[in-house]
Amino acid sequence: PKIFWPKLNDDGPRGNYVDEFFKAFEKIFALNEGGKGMAPKEQLVVLRSTLGGSRKTVYNNILETHEKEVDKDPEDVYQEIKSMLMRFTEAPIERLIRVQAEWVVKH
Repeated sequence: PKIFWPKLNDDGPRGNYVDEFFKAFEKIFALNEGGKGMAPKEQLVVLRSTLGGSRKTVYNNILETHEKEVDKDPEDVYQEIKSMLMRFTEAPIERLIRVQAEWVVKH
């Protein structure tokens, strides 16, 4: 069957678009290999091809930072990328509160 991968770039229509993207994306993963799911390292490769704009920049930065971990624990790297991309779901006021809280903890 032909698979149409969802795309995630800077043109997303609304905040929860990132969440919807990952639900659709991971649903396809689960169907791979006769229902056994796709290997985490393959998930990273496919994820890269579905990202654009600043979302791809986030992916590339994390992958570069965790270059050695990709072979050892690709699932952790995938989850970190997903976690960072999920930050795009924040409303402006939520982002402001989070950044202020992070700044207070660091200073």
